[in-house]
Amino acid sequence: VNFYLGKIYSFMEKDDLAIKHFRDFLDFKKEYKNQSAFTSQHRTIYEASALALTTEKLYKKNNYKEIIELAALIENQKIFIKENKDAKNDSKALIEFSNFYLGTSYLFEGYIDEGKDNLLWVKETTDNDALLNMINQYLAQINDAT
Repeated sequence: VNFYLGKIYSFMEKDDLAIKHFRDFLDFKKEYKNQSAFTSQHRTIYEASALALTTEKLYKKNNYKEIIELAALIENQKIFIKENKDAKNDSKALIEFSNFYLGTSYLFEGYIDEGKDNLLWVKETTDNDALLNMINQYLAQINDAT
């Protein structure tokens, strides 16, 4: 229910309510992480979607610290990609966007190495040209600054 409420509020552009419901959905998953129903690819698509939408909304609010608080969940999504080479493209793209927002959030909060690591991971996995261009711009800025 929280996932679908988050989507509804997201479409209504009620970002605070969308974030709240997506976070409730993600917190519920943590409580029941050992149940097999929550390890299926279908569940992972919902989680990837919730994380992508949450990170996007937090990013638009310049709330980088809250994105970083989701780092463990976002990092777990990388494991899903590694273990499921045949992962659906939709979930793969969502996971890449979450990691992009996490990487840039790290950069904006001064954690250059962590940010660079996430951006490089996305760069290696994505085939999205627009995302690659943004990542290359951030990486160029990092290289210019160091």
